[in-house]
Amino acid sequence: MVPEPAEEAERVKRAVEALKELALATGVGVVAVTAADRVGLDARRLRLHHFRGSTALAYEADVALVLNEKVAVVAKAHLAYDTTRAAEFRRQVVFSVEKNRNGEAGVELEFRKDFANCRFDPRGSWVTERLWEEGTVEE
Repeated sequence: MVPEPAEEAERVKRAVEALKELALATGVGVVAVTAADRVGLDARRLRLHHFRGSTALAYEADVALVLNEKVAVVAKAHLAYDTTRAAEFRRQVVFSVEKNRNGEAGVELEFRKDFANCRFDPRGSWVTERLWEEGTVEE
């Protein structure tokens, strides 16, 4: 048996590689949830590079989806003068396709929360508002 590595990045890498091997060997899709690193917890908008073991995730995963609260990631210009829209944004989550090995990436979709029924409303739509990007300055 191989001893557990001391470094977290190496542990995540091993887990990601094992999940990929499991998917390839069995022919089934594997969905995994991962935690954000310390920088990601403080970030306004969570991106793929904010996850623990992000290098291994970015390399091994076929698809990476990142979920963010819409009210947190929409550009402030959309919130400044319309409290009704802000309330609506609080009820939505942005699903960002950060990586897609066999398709388009950089896709931003929004879905309403329906947590009373333990789900998101399956009738989502494209995000039409401008989203905050790291390195941009907002007034």
